[in-house]
Amino acid sequence: LFLERRVQADWRLRLLLDTSKALGESLDYEASLRKVARHWIPAFADWFAIDVMKHGKLAPVAVGHIDPEKTKLVRELHEKYPPGHDPLNPAGVALRSGTPLLLSHLTEDGLRSLGVKEDPLRLLKALDPRSVVAVPLVSRKKVLGHCMFVRSISGKSYDKDDLQLAEELAVRIAQTVDNAVSHRDLQAAMRQRIARDRFLTMTFRQMPGAVWTTDRDLKITYVTGRKANELKRPTAGMTIFDVLGTSEPTDAVIACHRAALSGNPQAFDYQLADRWYAVYLEPLRIDG
Repeated sequence: LFLERRVQADWRLRLLLDTSKALGESLDYEASLRKVARHWIPAFADWFAIDVMKHGKLAPVAVGHIDPEKTKLVRELHEKYPPGHDPLNPAGVALRSGTPLLLSHLTEDGLRSLGVKEDPLRLLKALDPRSVVAVPLVSRKKVLGHCMFVRSISGKSYDKDDLQLAEELAVRIAQTVDNAVSHRDLQAAMRQRIARDRFLTMTFRQMPGAVWTTDRDLKITYVTGRKANELKRPTAGMTIFDVLGTSEPTDAVIACHRAALSGNPQAFDYQLADRWYAVYLEPLRIDG
């Protein structure tokens, strides 16, 4: 008995290590999940399905069956009868409750007694689920989806140790999905920022005036615009004191810049040589 438990423990550890390695090979979590399935079938399940929230809706991202011909039945079952819409589906129960669910023994009569309708029952009869573990995918207190492992052909029933293993697999899957989605969102935000910066740069360069930004020490960090050259050629690294040719902290223009840094927009006229300029100072704020 001790040897058997040791063998089982070693096998579970290998399964977790193989899963972690496969999931860590790519940020394409859907491809990774399809790839990692070979470690689960038939070692841990005869068939499985993983659904993930996409744009607020649950979508199947990976399904598999020990019989490749029946993989399409698993996919059909999840596409036609999404677990999130079916109050009887174990995966839907796990998704809504946020807690894992273990159904050690399932029978056709049991499914009928639960009120499963004829068409989904047809698919279930072909897939012949006999034991099910359904686990939500949770990361940073967010439910991202669920995974469901099913035994049928093997005839083995899931137990509490299998439920614990499924939960550990779900943790790894959820972290992979969360990391991939965060990376995708970051990349999208960066692309939007680059596009915005290009647009602003092009717009500012064509403005019949000058645009500059400063840090809190009044050091110029950015300057552009067709009139920038007329303002004594201010460049990044100079201070507003350098541009004005003064070291007097009470200078009116300096005072306006200080006020803008305090969060109060400023507007004033400024004479340079024989020309007057309308100057607007706007605080730069970070959302949130």
